[in-house]
Amino acid sequence: MESGCPPPVHVTWLRARKSIRDGRSLAQDPAGYLPPDSGLKACYVRPMKAERRVSLVIGYEPAFGKPHADVAAAGLTATLAVVLSTFRSDSADSVRDHDLWLACARAITEAVAADNVEVYGAAPNGVVSRLLRKRVGIPLGTLAAYAAQLSSHVDPPDWAFIRWKRDGILVAAAMSEPWDQVGGPDRYHDSYTTCVFVPPSVSPELVEHIRHSVVREGGHVESVVHLGSRGPV
Repeated sequence: MESGCPPPVHVTWLRARKSIRDGRSLAQDPAGYLPPDSGLKACYVRPMKAERRVSLVIGYEPAFGKPHADVAAAGLTATLAVVLSTFRSDSADSVRDHDLWLACARAITEAVAADNVEVYGAAPNGVVSRLLRKRVGIPLGTLAAYAAQLSSHVDPPDWAFIRWKRDGILVAAAMSEPWDQVGGPDRYHDSYTTCVFVPPSVSPELVEHIRHSVVREGGHVESVVHLGSRGPV
């Protein structure tokens, strides 16, 4: 935080709430978090750490469909759910924290040493897509290109599937599990969840990469649960 900045000020009014709902960070719209007549200097302040909660679930079973056949063929048989809370005390709507999600996605890139990341959008919600059980639509570009869309679009396209490759070989994949659109069971209720597929040998390292990335981004990993074990680890 810059020298001379006042303590963080959290103000609930329309512009601030719109910026949060759109997943925009204070770096992109710092003035939107201060009343015009406050006389306070706009500072870079992350949303409350306590509300930027992440849970990691090892051994998660995808609930919104099966991954592409190339995922299993590449030996990506270990799963990890990255469960982002969408609750924000100053918003009546659920909030997708794009900055926190991107931090987790980049942690995956680091953990598998990928040199190429391909993001695919959700399929149109039409009759043909439903009959074919097709969830994945058109390519949205690289992760960097999709990150630019998240920061610049008021209503960015939803992603459905991601492939991480190294030297042309698939080394990780992810599916969107949009519980925030349907509710869901307690552990995932109204969450913005990503199901990651990696080789079993990579899973422990991936958990640590995501832990560190979440903390750097100003979030908090509240639990790591291993399904099949007795509880959090």
